[in-house]
Order: sequence, then structure tokens, then C-alpha cells
Amino acid sequence: MIPAAIDTDQLVFRDLAKSNPAAALKQMYERYSMIVYSMICKNIVDQKIADAILCDTFKEAYKEIQNIEGNVLGWLLAISRHFIKNIDKNLKSNVSVDNMQTVEDKLMTLLVSEGKSIQEAAHILNIDISETKKIFRNILMQYK
Repeated sequence: MIPAAIDTDQLVFRDLAKSNPAAALKQMYERYSMIVYSMICKNIVDQKIADAILCDTFKEAYKEIQNIEGNVLGWLLAISRHFIKNIDKNLKSNVSVDNMQTVEDKLMTLLVSEGKSIQEAAHILNIDISETKKIFRNILMQYK
């Protein structure tokens, strides 16, 4: 009997997620964000909304990182498709993405979508660096 094909990315990310979820998310973002973003942009014209969906995709991935099923890229694309499908509901309610964003959302957008450092994000958000780090730690702890 021939063993089923194993997605080595899945194994690597699953093992890393157990010991260091933030590092696993960072590697996942570095490897797959451009592909995921490209797919999002094919479905969403508004760049701010596309950026928010990318950010939400990786926030959800972080939340569920220890439950990766199957191919990592496929898993990320499925998460982003979920947000794309639900975006119509948000648009119909005439709520702008800018108005929906909390400081936490803006911070995650800067860190994940735009690849800014904590220091750069603190400067952009006009928040003290220690407060920015505290907010980021709180975000990560929500998904622990």
C-alpha cells in the first residue's frame, strides 16, 4: 500500500505552530500572502477592503493555526474566500472599512498586510512603542 501524499508545509507549520505560533504565522505570511492577496484582488476591487480581507485572513489563520487541514495555501485561500463571500453583507450595510477598524485592526493591518515593524506601526498610529507592544501581545493572547 502506498502512503497518502503528505503536505510537508502542513507538517512544518503544524510543528512550528505548537512551539511558536507567531513565527509560524510570519513564515506563512511571507510564503503565501502575495498569492492570497492576488486572489482577493481578483474578487475585490477596493484596495482598502482587499487589505482588510488579507489581514482578517491571517488573523483567522493565527487563531486556527494548530488546526491546519490539508494544503496550507488551499487552507488560506478557503479562509479568504469566506471573508470575500461575507463582504457583500458588510457593503450592503454601508459601513466603511475605515470606520470599522479599531486600533487593534489598524495595528494588525500595518504589521501583517503592510509588513511594518512594531516601531513603524507605533509611529504611524501615534502610540507609544510600549503601548503598541502591549496591544500586540493582547491581540496574540486572544488567539492563544
